[in-house]
Amino acid sequence: MTNKNEKWLPALETGVEFEAEVVADRLKDAGIPAVVMNQREKSIGIAFSDQKLIQVLVQPERLDEAKEILNQQPITDEELEQAALNASLEKEEEEDE
Repeated sequence: MTNKNEKWLPALETGVEFEAEVVADRLKDAGIPAVVMNQREKSIGIAFSDQKLIQVLVQPERLDEAKEILNQQPITDEELEQAALNASLEKEEEEDE
């Protein structure tokens, strides 16, 4: 059983939010609870594109399983392109509101 105070660990670190979302969805589909932690939003307004400020976090006891899933089922370019397109469309919809 998971201790509520136990820190979750990164299964992935990236600088691309939609990549993190795709990975988190893949892990959730496999039954592994996952959350996206965007440190970029907590920065002082200076974000560099090469910094990996976005993490996909999982429970410590599920980390090895999560990494195995990601190694066995890597995210494809097509999935990333679709996620980028969806993120762009969502941003446009928000701007129109």
